[in-house]
Amino acid sequence: IDALDRELVELMARRIAVATAIGEHKAILGSGIVDAGREREVRFNAHRHAQERLPAALLDVHTELMLRAARAVQS
Repeated sequence: IDALDRELVELMARRIAVATAIGEHKAILGSGIVDAGREREVRFNAHRHAQERLPAALLDVHTELMLRAARAVQS
């Protein structure tokens, strides 16, 4: 479990780094932080990749937290 938790933290850090870079790109372009279409796509992809290996409610909470974290570093 500890090794998996370390991997999860590493993946979260990598995702935040990418979200930060995307936020910088959005700022250069003058576009808004929230892209509702992209967020729908992220949610859809999460469910598609999970393929019922995770409870939908857990996946929804996790995906929402990822999107909130990305918005936070982009604002």
